Amino acid sequence: MFNEKKFNIWMLLLAIVLVVMVAGCSGDDDNNPVTPPTAATEFELIAGNVDSYLSAGTGVVIKAVDVYNNLTDGNAANDPFILSIRGTTDYNAGYIPGALNIGYRDVAKTASLAELPTDKQIVVVCYTGHTSSQIT
Repeated sequence: MFNEKKFNIWMLLLAIVLVVMVAGCSGDDDNNPVTPPTAATEFELIAGNVDSYLSAGTGVVIKAVDVYNNLTDGNAANDPFILSIRGTTDYNAGYIPGALNIGYRDVAKTASLAELPTDKQIVVVCYTGHTSSQIT
């Protein structure tokens, strides 16, 4: 059953909402223009480095036997830093001695990146090699 009084109230409320929306969309933004940040964000820095790395075509996949041979050649000076991105349970079940475990989802966090050396080759270890290639 059509109730004209309720209909009129709803139409009045709709009209008020529309007036508020139109009034709220006035030229206020012209008085406060958005200025782009002058310093690059952390994401922009990482994205720039990733773009450079990927466009250089220098991605490297190292076989497990080659990493093992490198780590056991008696020359610690050429040993890479080992980063395991496997789950904590799997890492605790067995890992390369000296490896650091940082979960896949946490690698790009500032605190995690601070744990990685900048003066050594980093070998990223995962379950199949797919995820580690993404991280590198």
